[in-house]
Amino acid sequence: MAGTRKKTSGEATGENGIAEAGSAQKEGGQSLEAALAQLDEIMERLEQSDISLEDSFRLYQQGMQLVKQCNDSIDRVEKQLLVLEEEGI
Repeated sequence: MAGTRKKTSGEATGENGIAEAGSAQKEGGQSLEAALAQLDEIMERLEQSDISLEDSFRLYQQGMQLVKQCNDSIDRVEKQLLVLEEEGI
């Protein structure tokens, strides 16, 4: 089935069949790659014509949480890179 993936251990799945934001977490949150994969799944589901308004709103909220997680993760890496540059590494 297109747009679905196997969930990993420790990963919760919502009513819509998409892993919920905040699940399958590492230290400080799930990996950037996992969050981006979930965002892709959410986009695919939102693009389907049979989605209800309630489901689309729930997916939108979930997607926004994932976007925040991705931005936070990227910010952390950028800060680490700046520190390494300052140290001359």
